[in-house]
Amino acid sequence: MDGHLQETNCEHELSKAVFTPASFRKELREGKQYKQSTAGICAGYVQANVFMLPSEYFTDFQQFCLDNFGPLPLLLASAKGQFEAPILTVDESSDIRTDIPAYKVFKNGEHITTKQDLLEYTDVLKNYCFFYVGCSFSFDRLLISAGIPLRYTDGKGSGNVSMYKTNVMCKKRGHFNVELVVSMRPIRRDLIQRVFEISQPLTNAHGAPVHIGNPAILGISDLSLDEYYGCKTHLEPGEVPVFWACGVTGLEALKSVKSETTFSHCGGSMFITDLKLVEDKSSPSSLPKNQPRVTWLTDDPPLASVLSEAAYRELQQLIMDVKDIHGKQGNGTETERFLKEVLSLSHSRSIGIIMADVSASNEDYGSDTSDSLPDSLAMALYLQSLDKIVTCFCDPNFVTTLLKQMKQFHDAGSSLGSTLYIAACPNMSGDSNIGYKSFTSDVHKYLSNIESAVMIESHGSSLSITETDVSHFNLDILLLTASKTHDSNIPALSSDSPLGVVVLCKALYALYTDELHNRYRRRGLGYSLTDEEKNLLNISRLSLNEESIVHIVQLSDSMVR
Repeated sequence: MDGHLQETNCEHELSKAVFTPASFRKELREGKQYKQSTAGICAGYVQANVFMLPSEYFTDFQQFCLDNFGPLPLLLASAKGQFEAPILTVDESSDIRTDIPAYKVFKNGEHITTKQDLLEYTDVLKNYCFFYVGCSFSFDRLLISAGIPLRYTDGKGSGNVSMYKTNVMCKKRGHFNVELVVSMRPIRRDLIQRVFEISQPLTNAHGAPVHIGNPAILGISDLSLDEYYGCKTHLEPGEVPVFWACGVTGLEALKSVKSETTFSHCGGSMFITDLKLVEDKSSPSSLPKNQPRVTWLTDDPPLASVLSEAAYRELQQLIMDVKDIHGKQGNGTETERFLKEVLSLSHSRSIGIIMADVSASNEDYGSDTSDSLPDSLAMALYLQSLDKIVTCFCDPNFVTTLLKQMKQFHDAGSSLGSTLYIAACPNMSGDSNIGYKSFTSDVHKYLSNIESAVMIESHGSSLSITETDVSHFNLDILLLTASKTHDSNIPALSSDSPLGVVVLCKALYALYTDELHNRYRRRGLGYSLTDEEKNLLNISRLSLNEESIVHIVQLSDSMVR
């Protein structure tokens, strides 16, 4: 990052005066409050990041904001040369050239100066458009009022958060193709559920967090290395880093315009609007059934996911239904375990399918004349329809059959399946009693880029798979069984073929169509699934045979994400 971005406003103390938005903007026009952090000022009112670009970039940047609403909740995109913000300043007119505590000026993507106002650039700005984007400063006072300490503040909300560039790419639009920037607040673990509940409905101020816990997943190697304007923050015992999509993402987009002079607010110094901070009542998340449920996946390092109460109940019912089929009594521990496994798969971009249901001992699947579709291949194709990168580990004797089936999908007009990665593992062939450990060396060399794995056991074989066998891998491995005799430690998936696979697919469907989880999984980027897209992913009416899987694959090819 440029050296100038290390400038911080953390040392500025909040003025003791109590301002209205209009009176604060008046102070700025009188040359006061230069470089003042606006955190904690005018509590209860919406604050905005502001980005100023030549008018020829209007369409692309406006759509870039709409495509990436989490970090860039667009409040107003002005007309060319419109210095007022009429829908944001209802009590008194405003002037974007003077009504921010400090401005950054960029040339060819590099910072060249910081200004108290932009009056000297008036002629230039007549050909510019101004984008006002919501800011999470808007809800800090709500968190403090709810008894949630924010250590970067002075107790009144004044200060600045830590901010980091991530490895998550925003949705590209025209010229703009940049990484997501996030803000971070250390929150006590026992308060995170409440934090999520408070911030979730405030969609014009970034809404709910997009990541809870382990920063390495976002590509952040050191929390002490704040890349932008914020205060450096360390974690106290019992605290977890909680990340929100951040409006500074727009600054990265603005800096990518290399051939023009561009302008933005100075970090931590926002434009304060006359809009009251209110919940988005039209948001599906405001419904009781969509209240959040924070679920911890790991404790060290801490990592959590989120789903709605409605989705949780649906997954719970899936387990109970399967238990009822087998005459067994379900319990909460099994539900929580299954939930963690399915959430891990949902968040994973790359998944391995260990095809233990297709081996030399399985003559039906090993023959070239077989017209049945293995459960593991059905699972792989469904995961591909969810935009996962899938690698299949299989018996070399099945590779020819697998490739023929892939060719059938391709000839039917489907692109899915043609990009399926196949790893032939020699030790998977032969005697089915060899067991899992005998071919781990073959599989292990492929696992470095795989985040989660699913093993589907042989139907009717005596392969013995336990958690101990797979515990040495540094990834989540979910064991499914299609065996009639296997006594699985995951009762919800211990069933006759192909019920175990169907249960997992239904669970993933429940998560992907859950608005709250879907937004969290997308990091607030892109769009929710449409009703048509949800219908295309619905396998509840389909059996997992070759004909239905081809149907799923063909339909899913038409989906736009």
